[in-house]
Amino acid sequence: MQAERFYTVERIERRVAVLVCGSDRVIVPLDQLPKSLEEGGILGVRIDADGSPDWRSTQLDPAEHELWKQEAGKLLAEAIAKETSGGERHS
Repeated sequence: MQAERFYTVERIERRVAVLVCGSDRVIVPLDQLPKSLEEGGILGVRIDADGSPDWRSTQLDPAEHELWKQEAGKLLAEAIAKETSGGERHS
């Protein structure tokens, strides 16, 4: 079974995309990525036997993107609830 890693599209600049996976940040030429790439999108990337990403195998993963959006929404709701329920207040 081939390994896969998920990257978030942090931003697109001219002819490159800045992708993030955990604490790793990489710059990849746009011609190696799907044409429908958008900032905030989640990309599934196969990992070669030597541990390097195979950028040409990259696919947008809408299901993973939706899961990440839901998790971010939960974290935001928890932070808001904590703030409004007597957590630290800032003047």
